[in-house]
This record gives sequence, C-alpha cells and structure tokens, in this order.
Amino acid sequence: MSAHLIQGFFFQEQFKLDIEHRGESEGGVHVVFVGGACRIMYAGTIWLELESGIFMGEMVDDFGNSGLSEITLGPDELKFSKKYEHRADVIKYSFRRQDSIWVGEYEGKKTGKGWSNCVLTEVPDTLFVALPAESKIPVV
Repeated sequence: MSAHLIQGFFFQEQFKLDIEHRGESEGGVHVVFVGGACRIMYAGTIWLELESGIFMGEMVDDFGNSGLSEITLGPDELKFSKKYEHRADVIKYSFRRQDSIWVGEYEGKKTGKGWSNCVLTEVPDTLFVALPAESKIPVV
C-alpha cells in the first residue's frame, strides 16, 4: 500500500461588513465592506487501495470532514475531488510540485475558484494500523 499525509492551506477571498470611524465633518461612523484572502488549514490522508489499485482519501478542515476521490498522484502532479459529508457539491483540486511544496488551485460550484498550497508526506503503512492492546510502546 502507498500512503501519504497531506496538509496545507486553501485561500478564499472573503468580504465582510465592518465599521469605519470618521471625523464628524466626514459624516461620523460608516458601514464599509472589508475584503481579503482568508487562509484555512486542512489535513488528511491519501492511500492506495490494494484490491482496486485506486487512490482513496479523506480530509478535515474548518468546514468539516470530506472524502477524496478521482485522485491522480504522479511525481509532479496531484489532482483530486473533495466532497464534504454534509454537502452535495464537489470541489476539484489541481496541484503542481514546486520543490517540496505543491502549489495549485481549486474550483467548485459553490466555492468558486481559489488557490491552495500543500505538502505531501509519504509514510509507512503501519502508521494507520492500531497496535494490539497487549503491545507496549516504550516511553522515552
């Protein structure tokens, strides 16, 4: 089995209402729109199912748990579709490797377009296997 940890950030343009304080000669307090990029961290796993030979995955972020499908993982390309457990829409991610960082973008019907950076770490399969209750891990 080939297993990886994925961790990164996706960025969204967000706008919110705020209050701007001005002098009395300028009209006092006003409501204004403030915008900028918001950074949201995610983490998950990607693994190769031995029986099917297909990559599968799961992820979690501030918006909830999601499943990863349609995963393509090559030396310089990573693509996947993400679907949150509580939503029907799908978000497509596409990355290119730039040294040790994967740089890319995402697009979804409800999310629109945005960008994302992540790291992908290959790990031994045993990371995902629970130790039997009688096993003792030495404390250092």
